[in-house]
Amino acid sequence: MTRNTTDCTKRIPARSARVKIALAVLLILTTLSAAACSPKPKPVELADSDLEARAETLITLLSDSEDMSADVVVMFSSQMARSVPTETVKELWPGLVSQFGEYKGQRSVRVTGEAGYKTVYVTCAFETGNVNCKVVFDKAGLVAGLWIVPIESETSEYTPPEYADARSFTETQVTIGQGEWQLPGLLAVPEGDGPFPAVVLVHGSGPNDMDETIGPNKPFKDLAGGLASQGIAVLRYEKRTYEHQARMTQLTPSITVHEETIEDAALAVSLLRSDACIDPDRVFVLGHSLGGMLSPRIAAESQPAGLVMLAANARSLPDLVEEQLNYLATVDGTVSAEEASQIASVKAACDKIRAGQLEKSEVVLGAGSAYWADLMAYDPVAMAQSMELPMLFLQGERDYQVTMTDFGLWQESLKDSSDRTFKSYPTLNHLFIAGTGKSVPAEYEVPGHVDEEVVDDIAQWIKNQ
Repeated sequence: MTRNTTDCTKRIPARSARVKIALAVLLILTTLSAAACSPKPKPVELADSDLEARAETLITLLSDSEDMSADVVVMFSSQMARSVPTETVKELWPGLVSQFGEYKGQRSVRVTGEAGYKTVYVTCAFETGNVNCKVVFDKAGLVAGLWIVPIESETSEYTPPEYADARSFTETQVTIGQGEWQLPGLLAVPEGDGPFPAVVLVHGSGPNDMDETIGPNKPFKDLAGGLASQGIAVLRYEKRTYEHQARMTQLTPSITVHEETIEDAALAVSLLRSDACIDPDRVFVLGHSLGGMLSPRIAAESQPAGLVMLAANARSLPDLVEEQLNYLATVDGTVSAEEASQIASVKAACDKIRAGQLEKSEVVLGAGSAYWADLMAYDPVAMAQSMELPMLFLQGERDYQVTMTDFGLWQESLKDSSDRTFKSYPTLNHLFIAGTGKSVPAEYEVPGHVDEEVVDDIAQWIKNQ
């Protein structure tokens, strides 16, 4: 349903939101593995047992220690092969191993029908947990889509943090945008008389759900509950590359960050301004990671009252991708031959992006040439310097995805600007969840919550504006 924006007293609680699981994309920026689907699905005529066997063979080829990428691509539909270059196929399995540890083998396989396609889920076991390899087949039995989907543990049911008082706010279903790209969202409105200050939550890299779910953790849900409990309305929504994943993947070569992130964030700001419960002059944008990096561009289109930047990168994504991969490869003190090969492959891809040498239809690291050209032409620090908006920069000091190097660049570049506030937290990781030692991907599979101090700092800063 769409929220009633004419009467602040009429708040209808949301029905249970659809449960979807999103992967924490650490190295591949828009999708861990690309997929392509024909616009008019037709029934699959092959037997389920044949599709199961093909999916199992695909996973065996991907996980083989030898380079089997050519054999894998042979199994792709023509559109899939165009969308997913051989180099991306080569990077897929090493990327999984770097995130989830040693591969232990296939555990189970099942077939289901989704949107007119036959889809096979192959459950694969890794050192730190299981993931589902979702393989979509076309009518001819060729692979038309491939996603990696973490399996939510039965013991990882979300429990709200103590600082989120469900009695102090109401969540209502809303719709961001119109037409084919509309997105479902939730608006948390504090109890009491408005109008309230409000904030839009903007996701980081990858096809994130509205909670920015990573394993058992839901940092955006934590922030929504925590801020709404302190009198600040919060709007969060499904990211376009998550809600419309298949259609967005078809458009990968032409997609830029405007379609992926900026347009919907600006629409979310407009939606809040139209709500009778919201103070239209006190609508803020909170961006996490890539969402933080893009916040100045979002502000240029939507004119919010201020920006909250959580782990926002100041450097280019190719620089961060290389840094992340090197960190993950060396965090255990050794670099295997497989890791060295992956580092070289990713470095070559990043060098190509930086040099602007991508072909028009080329897809590298999960994104097309238009995406990379758009990002590489954007200087977030320079744009922030040109703005007079108040900005709050927060950074976890244990974060290896966006590091203190980026935080320092923001701080140094904006030190002479007014209304810029900076704070870092020694024990927090990229999700702003506390931990100890060096942060690694397996840490994201441990249940936790956004640190209460972060929520308090954001709430106080917004109230002071």
